[in-house]
Amino acid sequence: NHDGGVLENKSDCIIEIFPDGNIQVNEATQSQIQYYSLPRCIHSLHPSTFNNNNTQQHDSLSSGSMSYLLQNLKNVTILLHGSRPTLHIKNIHNCHIYVTEPTLGPVHLTNCHSSELRCSCYQLRIHDSIHVKFGVWVRSGPIIENCKEMVFEGDYYSGAGNGGVGKNMYWDVKDFNWLRTLRKSPNFVVVASKEEESGLKGGEQGVGAKVSDQMPSQEEEEDSEDEL
Repeated sequence: NHDGGVLENKSDCIIEIFPDGNIQVNEATQSQIQYYSLPRCIHSLHPSTFNNNNTQQHDSLSSGSMSYLLQNLKNVTILLHGSRPTLHIKNIHNCHIYVTEPTLGPVHLTNCHSSELRCSCYQLRIHDSIHVKFGVWVRSGPIIENCKEMVFEGDYYSGAGNGGVGKNMYWDVKDFNWLRTLRKSPNFVVVASKEEESGLKGGEQGVGAKVSDQMPSQEEEEDSEDEL
């Protein structure tokens, strides 16, 4: 049982979910979707064309929005508005999910395949999933279990260094199925954002310096075999 909003058993459509629970189907424009699919400034989470009535709903209801469950979805694009306590995503295939405002607590994914998720949250936990791309801002390192082909990018916000959103720990992925401490799990890749790459080229030691998606050295590989 889930205590909150639920969207389930949908396919081949575009769905926009507002903080008050209202849902619109196939009304979001491609320009809206493109806006939410890219990094945004913390002060411009919504486009200037965002409906005034929706903005008023956001101001009055967003902080009290209910938790949400998305499940049994195929070929669906979702715009989920509102800062919610938690978000659960289950049994999705070939979906694009754009959470347009920060989730106040954890985001949980289970059995998700060939999909994309963009969100900001305090904790991100992923189970039994394959080939999922994440554009996230997360306060603690993501956790994966029984997963393959995960891609993590820290590009949910743009220019977030001065935005007061805290440190992004998207790179600190923990794979509960990988016990070799000296060799990175092959089940995920971490990709530095363009802003981080620019910082590194300029000699700065940013988050990108900790990105670890390269193959281990021969010495590390030998050490990891000794661990077993």
